[in-house]
Formats: sequence, structure tokens, C-alpha cells
Amino acid sequence: MKRIGLGLGVAGLALGLAFACGDDDSGNPDGGDTAGDTGGDAAGHCGRTDECPIGSVCVPESHVCELRLPTLAETGADMSCLGNNPPVPPLPGTVTATLYVEDFEDEYRVPGVTVELFLDNVVDDTPDLTVGPTDASGEVAGVAGLPARGLIAYRATGGRSPTTGAAQRTTVEYDVECPDADGGRVRALSISDSTYRLIPTILGITPDADHAIVAGAFQDCADPPDEVEGIVARLLDASGQDCHVRNPRECYARYFVDEFPSRIDNQPYSSPDGLYAIAQVPPGDWVLEIRGRLTAASTEFPYNLLGRKEVHAIADAIVIVDVNPLAELPD
Repeated sequence: MKRIGLGLGVAGLALGLAFACGDDDSGNPDGGDTAGDTGGDAAGHCGRTDECPIGSVCVPESHVCELRLPTLAETGADMSCLGNNPPVPPLPGTVTATLYVEDFEDEYRVPGVTVELFLDNVVDDTPDLTVGPTDASGEVAGVAGLPARGLIAYRATGGRSPTTGAAQRTTVEYDVECPDADGGRVRALSISDSTYRLIPTILGITPDADHAIVAGAFQDCADPPDEVEGIVARLLDASGQDCHVRNPRECYARYFVDEFPSRIDNQPYSSPDGLYAIAQVPPGDWVLEIRGRLTAASTEFPYNLLGRKEVHAIADAIVIVDVNPLAELPD
């Protein structure tokens, strides 16, 4: 994920953390002053945008859900590879590389970080390699057995900021590309506790340590790829049920304007920065879906499936997941 999108730094973190807790007991993290003060009903009336189909907003005057999601034809996204977008194949064999850890926000090197590597790009309880802790330069040299040009995932834990002494928080990222040959470098990210807590502290909000934040961007088929305006994100459980539908107090999807988090009434889908964040995610295995309207013919949720990724959420951590157009269309 592009550096600015990762953090916005502090602002992006604030998005998820501000949703994590609060005094409003309506189940709506944007507070009680969004679209109205009445609950939804069987006739299709709404009290809040969270009661509307994804990509729609609750109109305050009428308390009716209104579709706002543009088509990708309107936003100019290049979806020409959708359904024919195989990943770049790894090269034969393995390589040895230097792994280094940078701070999520300030880009300084972080010593004392232990990094668990998942060579199949799937985070679970059994890493393939565990390296570190990183040295005073934030590096671990001679990490062997990495798939040449392969995509891997990692989980970074421990360490302290060399500038503030603040502890670093658990950070997970998928789709990290390994070098083609021996002697290359692999970057991992680590989030400082001070960054994680800054804006919630200012707002008087305590982060919820029992849940995760899943965040990233969706990119199109252009070369180089562009971030996509007009997508929505959701998480499904093993049975295919939407996490937020299953429990309206969990898995709030939110989007950004100029890489700054926005209220759902103002921005119910991704802006041109392509960013999404899903807060209050229960720990465990989920399927992240990216959906959108390819054409005007798609008028009802769930619209068109654009991207899909298996995600393992970890409590009190941020999981970074960028998504590309589907390699193959589902049957």
C-alpha cells in the first residue's frame, strides 16, 4: 500500500480507533447526529446511513435510503483485466535477503521487532519463519528461504521507537514482494503506540483492544495501477454472512476524502484515493470483498464482485490489505 495511504498516518489510524469505542450506544460510530433519529423499518425507512444498503445514504428529510455509489465507468477505473488478472508467478527457488522494519508513520528504522513470515501469504498461528529481533539499525540480515519474487505476509511485534521510546504495536501486512535474487531487501512496517493512540487520546476515546482494524486500497488494471473511486468493502464469515449485518456494532466500513477519514453520510464509498478501513473487526478468519457497480445496470447491492481476499484479523492490531481485480470471475 502506498505510504500516505497506510497511515495518513495519524489520521488513518484515527478512523479505525475513533470507531472502536465511544459514548453513543446506537451501534453507529458516527454518533447520533447523522441522518436522523428514527430506526429503519420494513417499509424501507431509515434512521441512519448504517441501516441502508452499502453505497447508499439515509436522506435526512425523507428517511429513505438513496443510492449514491457511482459506476466505475463514470469514475474512469480501468477494469479491463477483471477476471483475467493472474498474479505474477514467482521465480524458481528461494533467495536470501535483508529484512528491515520502518515505522508506519515516521519511516524511522525500528529496533527490537520480531517478524513472523508467512510464505504462502496467509497469516495464521503457524509462521513459516520467525526472524529478529531487529538490530539497532532496524534490520535482520541473512533471512534465507524466501520465495524468489513471491508474495508473502508478515506479523511484526515488539520493539520501541528510537525517537520516543514508545512501544510498537502489532502490524500485519499481506502481499509483500520478495526480491528476485540474493542480496535484496524486504521492508516491513511497525506502528508505534503513540501513533496508535494519539487522536483517540485527544478525543477522549479508549481504543478497543478486543478488535482489529482492516485497512487498505483497491487498485485497477492500469499500468501502473491507479486507486479506484467508487468501491465498497465488507467482511464475510465462513458461512458467507456479512460481519456488520451479523452484528451492527462490529465491522464498520468507512472511506476517505483526500486521504482523510470521512463520515459515512458524506462518503459512503471510496473516493479517488481508493482507501477503505473496516473497524471493530473480531479476531479470526474473514473474507474481504471489494464490490462496485461496473455499469448503470447494477443498481442493487451486492453489485459486482471486483476483488476478494482471505484475511486473518488479530485483536489490537492493524491489518493492511491491498486488493487487486479478481484473477478469475466466480462461477
